[in-house]
Amino acid sequence: MYEIIVNNWKIIVDEEEKKILINYSDRGRFFTILYSLFLTSICISFVLFPLMPATLHKLKILSSHQPLIFIMNGEFIADRESHYWKIYLFDCMTCLTVLAIYTPIDGMYRVCVEQCFALYSIITHRLLKPYAILKDQTTLADEVSYKRILQIIKLHKRTLRFNKSLQESYSACFLMILLANVVEIPVGCNLLLMTAGSDSINCFRYSTIVATMFAHLLWVCWPGQKLIDHSSRLSFDAYSSEWYRFAKRSRTLLRIFMLRCTEPVCITAGGLVDINMANYASTVRKALSYTAAVSSFQ
Repeated sequence: MYEIIVNNWKIIVDEEEKKILINYSDRGRFFTILYSLFLTSICISFVLFPLMPATLHKLKILSSHQPLIFIMNGEFIADRESHYWKIYLFDCMTCLTVLAIYTPIDGMYRVCVEQCFALYSIITHRLLKPYAILKDQTTLADEVSYKRILQIIKLHKRTLRFNKSLQESYSACFLMILLANVVEIPVGCNLLLMTAGSDSINCFRYSTIVATMFAHLLWVCWPGQKLIDHSSRLSFDAYSSEWYRFAKRSRTLLRIFMLRCTEPVCITAGGLVDINMANYASTVRKALSYTAAVSSFQ
């Protein structure tokens, strides 16, 4: 998949098309940095907030001694309070390890999807711009129009191969993410409801967990929806070109291209669920309904 990205930069030689690639590459870098900062800030706040009561007590802001708060609140064989700092360090390393795994995977996903957006935008650029150059002619030269459409189809096939590689790379991962969110969001929401009003520190920590789950799922589904929009728009862009001035064989080739573009490209989770905003809303709705069902038994 990464070799295809490198080769795309080599085969795109037109200056305007290179600007499109650079523009989407910059967008991918910007969103990746923003997302990385978001995850890092959430992780740091989640790790440091358990230290707040003890810190406030030492600063004499809180008069009474506060109980120790653990990051994961797990069970250990040894006495937890006497080995608090060892457990705290272990939990910190666990959180940082998860952060180190999620951040590059999600970041590269965004970069690869932005590359897809760039290729679809270049196809649109080729569909619309070249014919304006020759619009002083009453009939476009058969060889010129046929050659240009052939180049568009070759680039479109290359883009579809890249989409297939992206699908194969992330399909199983996205299936696990969707299943995990259906389970984890109700758990996080119920923990949030149980601590609301009685434990402000843990309530804040659980709220950051739930917000991060929603944000991570959105990070996955939003580019998937945009990929569907970009790919399905090509048929309309082809119709908006000056096809009526093509020779017969060029119009036939363009019709075949338009017929292929009527089927939108999408990323799936394990080949079972499409990654788009509709399924994002469906997953969130199911998770919240499970939360309501569980809270009704308490």
